[in-house]
Amino acid sequence: MYLYALSPNQLAAQTALADAAMAALFSQDAGKWVSLFIGLISFGAASVVVLGGARIYYSMACDGVFFGVVQLLFRSFIFESVAIGLNFRLLPPVLLG
Repeated sequence: MYLYALSPNQLAAQTALADAAMAALFSQDAGKWVSLFIGLISFGAASVVVLGGARIYYSMACDGVFFGVVQLLFRSFIFESVAIGLNFRLLPPVLLG
């Protein structure tokens, strides 16, 4: 779709391809809406990773490949909040590294 909407020279000059392609095909407003939609989807995907990661720690503890105390803490709902906070701390370096 990008090659249909923009020439190779225009593609090379763009930093936001979806915005530029939608603006070329439809209108400038359509490009802004598509960019907003892509941003919202990215935040949704990140939240799934963070919330799902806390459950992965518990499953690993049940299988014996993570700290055993996690299994006990998770049952008392203490570790779930700590694990979610830990995921928020670890997510940016993983995404940027």
